[in-house]
Amino acid sequence: MDNTPLRRFLGAFQARSAQARGIDHDEYLEESRREYRTQLQKNWNVAGQNAEQRAALRRAIDDRVRAKFPSETSGLEIPKELQLLLLRKRRNSVVLDNLFPGRQAENGWLELPKRDQDSLETIDLENFSFLADPISTMQGLQKISKAEASAAGITLNFRDKFCQDIAPFMILRLMWDDMLGVFDGGFMDLPMQKVLHAVGITDGMDIDLVGLRDLSDVWAFPLERRRKAGSSHSERRFARLQKAEKVADRLCGAIDSWLGKLDPPEELTDTGWVGIQSILAEMLNNAERHSDGDRGDGRWNVSGFLARRTDDDSGETRLHAYLGIVNLGDTFAESLGRASPDLKEKLDSYVENAVSAGAEQSRETLLTLAALQDGITCDPEKWEKEQGGVGLPSMLDVVSGLGTTLSQGHAPKITILSGRSCISLRTPYVKGQRDNPEAPRTLWFNPNNDRGHPPDADFVYDVPVGFPGTIISMGFVLDPINYGSVHDGGDDD
Repeated sequence: MDNTPLRRFLGAFQARSAQARGIDHDEYLEESRREYRTQLQKNWNVAGQNAEQRAALRRAIDDRVRAKFPSETSGLEIPKELQLLLLRKRRNSVVLDNLFPGRQAENGWLELPKRDQDSLETIDLENFSFLADPISTMQGLQKISKAEASAAGITLNFRDKFCQDIAPFMILRLMWDDMLGVFDGGFMDLPMQKVLHAVGITDGMDIDLVGLRDLSDVWAFPLERRRKAGSSHSERRFARLQKAEKVADRLCGAIDSWLGKLDPPEELTDTGWVGIQSILAEMLNNAERHSDGDRGDGRWNVSGFLARRTDDDSGETRLHAYLGIVNLGDTFAESLGRASPDLKEKLDSYVENAVSAGAEQSRETLLTLAALQDGITCDPEKWEKEQGGVGLPSMLDVVSGLGTTLSQGHAPKITILSGRSCISLRTPYVKGQRDNPEAPRTLWFNPNNDRGHPPDADFVYDVPVGFPGTIISMGFVLDPINYGSVHDGGDDD
């Protein structure tokens, strides 16, 4: 969005606002000039210079003051949309207020007329991916939230050529409607533009996609968003066919169509379709029920895409698939606070033993790791009946199976970020293991897969900037060479 006209009209708006409050126009301008001149003189240390330097600095300051507060502003016409923007108040936002808690403090977020017109921010986002760099990605989102609170203009540059993860952009889209429209455009490469347009992330964001002509080599599962948490008032909302099941079915359709791009084409079997659909539906239903306290009416977002890309180094062409699930509300650790007393005792024992054995992670992060194990559920009734708690481990199996490949550097990757806890699922820790066919799956992130040993801190760690909910990012390639062996009964381990 080009906000140059916005800043040009800001001076006129400030003068008119002063008049509306009964302040003389000339007095307002003179007072504003005086305050600005004093500020510049202090910042530029005019008093500490010699006579010649002081004269030069004062001339420069006069030029800045005249440009910022022109004498004639009454003739400028302010478009209605800019007037609305100038009058905008702070909007509450779960994500923005979490990333920048000072946003809710007095003068933590400034209305546009109170912002310095010269306060322009440029934010470069590189490795903007929870799969590639979870910490810097959260820090990038935090920079945006802080800049939105006080800057008169923000330029966002996306420095990655390809979209390496859809989840950060899903979060940016969640933030967008609650942010002030002070964004001045920026850089985005064409492959990135294709993906964001195809999945619908840019809808309603007033982003000019320069050079975009077609969506060749990109197949999207468009962004699906459940209504805001707590907005459902139906007593039968869990008895009816939920949107979660419908979205899960459509996502299975997308995956099936992605497999059809292989050479030779593949497809999900009926059993595979039903299995994946039930796993996805359980994950989304869990996000609704367990991420919104006792109300059980949480909010989730799902999106994904397949892209055909040619490696710059090898020249090989591959099909890269990405899926993202984002829900706002309770973290894994917080939801386990509502678990059965028996389970909480078991979890406390695990945390105490892990810390005694030298675990570096926080209690929150160790609880998040525990949530990845088969059978761990915050629902006391399901725990007593030994039901539930299999959706996430099963999803790890699905991604591991779909992304089976021997291609170096292209094994499946999954990142789970919940609150300030991050778990990076990579080789050799991608999916749970069983001691026997009837045993539950476990994944403790150490060489012996031993519950009594601490998890590897390179894969399980705390992050400095947390998220008010849970992010699950998944990335894998569809490999025609190895994919067939999985579905022909070959070994998928």
